[in-house]
Amino acid sequence: MGKTVFKKATASVLAALLIFVLLPASEASASAAQDEYYYLQWALNNNGSFSQNAYGVTEPASVSGVDIGMERAWDEYTSGRKVTVAIIDTGVDITNSDLTGHLWTNSGEIAGNGIDDDGNGYADDVHGWNFRDGSNVLYTAGQDAHGTHCCSTIAADCNDSGIAGICGASDSIKVMVLKAFDGVTNLGKTQDIVSAIKYAKANGASIVNLSLGLDTYKSELYQVMRDSGLLFVCAAGNNGSDADTTPTYPAAFDLDNVISVASVDSSGTLESESNYGRKTVDLGAPGTNILGYGSDGKLFYMTGTSMATPMVTAVAALVYSHFPAISLSKVKSIILGSVSPLSSLYGKTVTGGMLNAAAALSVTADVTPVFSDIKTTDWFYNYVSSLAARGVINGYTDGTFRPNSNVSVGEALKLILLAAGYDAQSPTDSNWASGYRDLALKYGIVKSADVKNLSAAASRGFIAVTAAKALNLAPSASVTPFADANDPYITALYEAGVIEGSFTASGQRIYRPSASLTRAEVSAIIWRM
Repeated sequence: MGKTVFKKATASVLAALLIFVLLPASEASASAAQDEYYYLQWALNNNGSFSQNAYGVTEPASVSGVDIGMERAWDEYTSGRKVTVAIIDTGVDITNSDLTGHLWTNSGEIAGNGIDDDGNGYADDVHGWNFRDGSNVLYTAGQDAHGTHCCSTIAADCNDSGIAGICGASDSIKVMVLKAFDGVTNLGKTQDIVSAIKYAKANGASIVNLSLGLDTYKSELYQVMRDSGLLFVCAAGNNGSDADTTPTYPAAFDLDNVISVASVDSSGTLESESNYGRKTVDLGAPGTNILGYGSDGKLFYMTGTSMATPMVTAVAALVYSHFPAISLSKVKSIILGSVSPLSSLYGKTVTGGMLNAAAALSVTADVTPVFSDIKTTDWFYNYVSSLAARGVINGYTDGTFRPNSNVSVGEALKLILLAAGYDAQSPTDSNWASGYRDLALKYGIVKSADVKNLSAAASRGFIAVTAAKALNLAPSASVTPFADANDPYITALYEAGVIEGSFTASGQRIYRPSASLTRAEVSAIIWRM
């Protein structure tokens, strides 16, 4: 079999890793977690203090609230069933006292007797198996940092030392260690991954973390994943490319039991080297400067989609444990249907949002779409459901939303004015939207020539200019970022992060101001406003 290469980091990311032999003293915190270095785990609880100035790491200034809501998630969680998570990676430091309590143990094996006691074909596979070397040695001192780091994000004990793992407070979630990659080169064989998946299935795992990637499609890997009945959480890759056109596998496999994960930094921005893809990458999760254990008990900051992936894996395990009656496919639906929308992920992922553990554990297990014609996996689902809950948007009397229908001038006016903080308006003539038209004319938000026909399809240019004026944005003096739209209000709305446009095949950013917008597309704009 061909070699498989981890997409965990580029050379520049590896050069930026910071090994903490002596960490800063912990700060007083009202946090639910009492672990010594919890205050450095911005992904779990971001108060805006994490920055390159404070800790010597390369990171934009963090934004308070850009996290997965872990403290609220811990409050919500109750154990409903036991869950085993398989980590197929390099080895894991099973001697680390902050991890040992959450290791899966094969009850059918007697440790150290050299006998295959349970008859599964593997002697002394007490906590998993080393498929790379064909042994039960799961950790080599000074090596296996990558797998250990992923494991610590999931399962580091929540206690008074070290760091806190997302599942660290649950005795019901255990980690099965399946080594398929060399701990120094991070290289491995596809067949070893396939064998590890078969082992995970045969020995009771439900969820598999795959912080790895291949540049080529492997049918044997696709088939074993498809037929396993397991849920796979996969790293989207670190090429900074569009995975829709340049896929990394297995994240890009078209399988219902795969969740593909991009990397987000502490400011809520898609990490520059993270892959993305509106069709093939499901969501983002914190993946830059993630603190975790490496080899020999040392703590490292590591960056990449490999670090974002175990965030999602861990939350999936909590959801599956918390709701004991649901299927793994429902776990995926809940994870994708509860993300926090992020403008940096709009058009770059299926959901347009970032992992939200608190929301995932707060849903009802039979979560259903707010409208009959949209799914929780639609990229616009969270924008639409959020706006509907606030009464900003409505569906039709038949229970549909009609996401692909064009937005009329009247509809656009209503949505924009409500999003900008204006009150609802009653009709002033026979057209239901006439009150919004009159209000917009009163405050100079629109010109009378643009609102003569309230039933006409609203152009993208009209919506952008109207939105900018409704938000009281000053016309921008900057050079337009769009090759086809030189309007200072459109530029101002772009600078405010409300619109992004798209790119041509030659790399030019365009806005298409004369084209119309669908109801799904305008929901994203209104949500950002």
